Amino acid sequence: MTTRSSFRVAIRLACLGFLTCGLASVAMAQASSETQPRMATFDSAEGETCFSLSLGKVSARGENSSDVMIFVDTSASQTGEYKAQSLKLVSEILENLNSEDAVQLFAIDLEPVPMNQSFAPPGSSDIQMGVETLRQRVALGSTNMKSMLTKASTSFSSMKNRNRSVIYIGDGLSRAGILHSKAFTSAVRKLVKKQISVSSFAVGPDSNVELLAALANHTGGNIIEASTAEEAETRLSETQSAATKLSQTVHGTVFWPKTAELPESIIEVYPRICPPLRSDRDSVVFGTINDRKPIDLQMGGFVNGVNQDLTLSVVPSASNTNYSFLPELLNDSRKN
Repeated sequence: MTTRSSFRVAIRLACLGFLTCGLASVAMAQASSETQPRMATFDSAEGETCFSLSLGKVSARGENSSDVMIFVDTSASQTGEYKAQSLKLVSEILENLNSEDAVQLFAIDLEPVPMNQSFAPPGSSDIQMGVETLRQRVALGSTNMKSMLTKASTSFSSMKNRNRSVIYIGDGLSRAGILHSKAFTSAVRKLVKKQISVSSFAVGPDSNVELLAALANHTGGNIIEASTAEEAETRLSETQSAATKLSQTVHGTVFWPKTAELPESIIEVYPRICPPLRSDRDSVVFGTINDRKPIDLQMGGFVNGVNQDLTLSVVPSASNTNYSFLPELLNDSRKN
């Protein structure tokens, strides 16, 4: 399996649909890094100085109990070994969660269908019955990712002392409900407003990793992609590792940006709505600057329901041809 956090895979679609907010809201994402931020640059043939700003990680702030919605894709593509791996992953995740956590399990194809009626402890008989109901469900039809995100945005409690997380297991192909830019924007804004993170395990014969990565980037989640290993023992080991990582994700610290100040040297930045920052992975934004003077960014937001102010300082690097893809990426983003 592969954790997807690279520019081309995780950001290319992540910037789409989020170009409607003022630039000030983007700077806040950068300011909170526990590690030193880094700004790589490239001078384009058109005379622009493009940048890619690695924001680093936020400091962990302890571990909250979590409410977790697990959606398992049961469309026609999720049969045979893919279904077996998904069910194994669900069982492993449940074993890795804490007794103080609460879980609701869903099948998702044309619509999300609850396998148990309400949030319950991961080791409860209610959840185990839900897993068995899921095991017996026949994989048919297509998936509507929009209906899943809508269900997730309306189903969590508003308790401030608990994390709210979604885990999706499937290929991310939304043939029953296309997630165009406006639909994607609307769905993610609702999730972010309620501080709900979406993480995924991409599995299937053909996965839309870009969409799943975009959801993870914009909601402060993570994504893991199943490998194509043929050996059953290898797949078993990878499933166990994925379950551990996803369980750690739902307990991780997320900084939810609210306010920020953007220095004048930054001309444009994408995505324009700042993504949440995590304690277990880096975050990246990109854009253009008019000089390479040191940059100071300040932002405010929430961590575990508590107000948090963060400051970040970074010195742009010299132009580097390793980042020659940035002008094309920027041009694509400006079209939407």
